[in-house]
Amino acid sequence: MDTLDSLKRLGYSATVAIALFGTSLLARASDIPAPTGSSPQILVDRAAAPIHSEDDLYRYTTLTPKAQSPLSLLSPQGQKRFLSSLKFNDNGLVGFNYADLRNELTPVQIYQVLSLFGAQRLAAVVAGPKTGPTEADSALGLVKPAEGVGDDYEGYACLHPHTCSKSINDICMRGC
Repeated sequence: MDTLDSLKRLGYSATVAIALFGTSLLARASDIPAPTGSSPQILVDRAAAPIHSEDDLYRYTTLTPKAQSPLSLLSPQGQKRFLSSLKFNDNGLVGFNYADLRNELTPVQIYQVLSLFGAQRLAAVVAGPKTGPTEADSALGLVKPAEGVGDDYEGYACLHPHTCSKSINDICMRGC
């Protein structure tokens, strides 16, 4: 019997089990160190993401058929600008320019793109003010900023380790 089954027998929910044991289990799921203070949900998002580095990005864009990639939702020029704006360090993605995401994609499509990097918690911030939430937006929790957004800085870019600088349409993320 595994730990989760043992906790369920004792009356703990899966959420409590993940909160109690998620950090140690997820640390093994990814070679990328989690920034200090990361919530269990952020750790799950990061572990499930296929892209944590420039090498991962190269492999993903080379091996994934365009029709299966959320990146193909962007125009060719928008995709090129977005991908060239990505900033990675030992913590994974730590910053990007979101202008093309905001201008070309719906909130759900933004969520899909950011999920590639484990940064879907930023979808509502990136989407910005819209005419009103759709049913799909509400189902994904995109109506208001998601958990963890307070540790990321909209309007700033990650320039150097631990250095965010003002920059329109950029986000400097936890772990910069």
